[in-house]
Amino acid sequence: MQRHMTFPPETEALLETREIGQPGHGGERRAGLPTDLVIQSVSRLRVIALLYAFVFFMVAMFPSFVVPQGRLLMFSSFISWGPAVISIAVALFVAVLTRRPRIPLSSKLAIGLAFEMAGSYGIASAEFLDPGSLAGKPSGWTGLSWVAVWTVLFTIVVPTNPSRALAAALGSVSAVPVVIGSAMAAGTVSLTLRASEFFLGLVFPYLFVVVLAYVGARVVYALGSEVSRARELGSYRLVERLGQGGMGEVWSAKHRLLARPAAIKLIRPSFTAAARTRVFEDARRRFEREARSSPACGRRIR
Repeated sequence: MQRHMTFPPETEALLETREIGQPGHGGERRAGLPTDLVIQSVSRLRVIALLYAFVFFMVAMFPSFVVPQGRLLMFSSFISWGPAVISIAVALFVAVLTRRPRIPLSSKLAIGLAFEMAGSYGIASAEFLDPGSLAGKPSGWTGLSWVAVWTVLFTIVVPTNPSRALAAALGSVSAVPVVIGSAMAAGTVSLTLRASEFFLGLVFPYLFVVVLAYVGARVVYALGSEVSRARELGSYRLVERLGQGGMGEVWSAKHRLLARPAAIKLIRPSFTAAARTRVFEDARRRFEREARSSPACGRRIR
């Protein structure tokens, strides 16, 4: 394989970033984020899916297991345990899918957005489908569900394209009015709301939750895009860190026009002005010797 080694003077500044550490992704970029940040998003998706399953079990099921009367009540009907079990199973399934190397990063992020919405419906179902969950609530009752916390948390922890995050947030917060409205229509909950009360109590507050989620998504996305632009070195784009030493790092890179791969060496600017030029020249000569010592790779210096 030919490798084009380049060492432009403007690359003195060291760009600090985390190593990708996973093969098989190459230079794939999705949603305007660098590859390593996308991989981090997938890793965070796995963590938040496992956290979702753990918290759901501890909150919705564990207390009932501790109290004998609670076990009898929980297993008395499917609606008491079904939403929790299904939600936990879905979360664990998503965590397993994120470990599959054959699934593209973009598909994993799409699965994550679907999980965000499914997780919201699971939370709303566990909160409101139980006939006794809304018992005693007065007419005009309002209050944010845990769906609001889940939606904002997911959007910030697993960054993605803001437009996709907005669509997923809208789908997520729809769980509360849809679940409660369905339960009211079926007569399974003892709650009566006029149309205005339903909108102001169960729809309008969640529109603000969507706004918060969208703003958070734009901020995180903008930070990732800044990292991506910071890695643009002239006509080259840094892809993956190949190694590092006491003086700098070596990155694989892609040229905007050339098809051949390239490697860029970055030198840390942690020297005085007088020593910096000398060290820079020493590093350049060392770099040239390293490149010439590997003729089988077809490397050349520009």
